[in-house]
Amino acid sequence: MLTTLPTGSNRRGFTLVELTIVLFIMAVAMAVAVPSFLRSYNASLVGATSRNFSTLCQLARIQAITHQRPAFLHLDIDGQKIWVSQTQGAGDVEMAEETVKVFEMSERVALVSAEFADEALAVSNDYRVAFYPNGTCDGLTVVFRGVEPKTGVATTLDPVTTRAISYEVKL
Repeated sequence: MLTTLPTGSNRRGFTLVELTIVLFIMAVAMAVAVPSFLRSYNASLVGATSRNFSTLCQLARIQAITHQRPAFLHLDIDGQKIWVSQTQGAGDVEMAEETVKVFEMSERVALVSAEFADEALAVSNDYRVAFYPNGTCDGLTVVFRGVEPKTGVATTLDPVTTRAISYEVKL
């Protein structure tokens, strides 16, 4: 049995104009929200990289104290790599360095610069920060930058406490 609606009845639903207005409002909301979301996402990646750097510093310190041999934090600015290594050996005989941990940086974050507290240690774009068995280290400041061009995060490594302190910087 086929039923038909009587003419002149009130149909429920949305008109094409109403749907278009709703879609336009949603598009405007997305146009405002997406750039803000991307900025906060990029900032969180830079902050996470800075925190991972701090963790690597603590790992190098623990390695040096535990094994009573210097551990080294390597920063390769050209290759965008950070890793921890330690010399192997017993007593006065030291052998080659063994890599303890490698940190893979996000493609959206760049290691911009590194600066030693003692300028005599600076050689090139490859830096090697020593962590000593007494719990101290070479002082260092590194700067990380995300895809946002004007801001970054600097992390300063205190040579006495080996505590890493991060703060936002304008580039």
